[in-house]
Amino acid sequence: MSEPTAFPLDESKLPFKIPKDTKPREKIMKLGQMITDRVPAKLRRLTVEDPEYWGLASIVTDEMAGTGAGGILALLIRTTSHT
Repeated sequence: MSEPTAFPLDESKLPFKIPKDTKPREKIMKLGQMITDRVPAKLRRLTVEDPEYWGLASIVTDEMAGTGAGGILALLIRTTSHT
């Protein structure tokens, strides 16, 4: 079994390049904050350096992440507010 990964990552040791946004996308940060299970990420605000952010930013558009009809945030808010 491999050892757990420590964050923040040392990019020089990775076999790939982490995509960086020049301007953080607020909807992606909100979504990443809602779905993470990492304690350090729950205790502070996400940054563009966090794996939740760059993982989502590479596959989710702002429209997909939004609170409008069909948005992931809207779906999460609707389904978790009834508990």
